[in-house]
Amino acid sequence: MLILNILSCRKATMLAAKKDQIGLSFLESLQLKIHMLVCSVCRAASRHIKIIEQAAQHAAERIFDSPVSSEHKLSDQAKETMKTALRAAGKSL
Repeated sequence: MLILNILSCRKATMLAAKKDQIGLSFLESLQLKIHMLVCSVCRAASRHIKIIEQAAQHAAERIFDSPVSSEHKLSDQAKETMKTALRAAGKSL
């Protein structure tokens, strides 16, 4: 039997930020969807996260005066290091 833990708002916000960056497991995705159904504050926070990500993308494109190319993106090794750190941080919440 699958038991879903109720997420705290802190964990839900962390998962919302993680979702587009490194993805969520099936259970994390399900927990986040359930939390978002009942928590208007976290829904708003999720929208704000997306706005901030779009603004950062736009700012990077303006700084480099073109769409961000692969030379301005993190290496695969740096991405994996960040993913590992985010996963570890998520487990500690």
